[in-house]
Amino acid sequence: MAELGGVAYQFLSHRDELGDSLKQIRQRFSTRHGGHRRKQEEFSRYASVDI
Repeated sequence: MAELGGVAYQFLSHRDELGDSLKQIRQRFSTRHGGHRRKQEEFSRYASVDI
């Protein structure tokens, strides 16, 4: 991913996309996370939702 220019946005739609790797990707690439407002509580265990 780094060789291709990184990751600007990561849109989350299912709980199977959640995990500690979200923090690592955000730290390395300054990724912004997107997700549905009804899922924000679930997502917040792993990462904040920006969009």
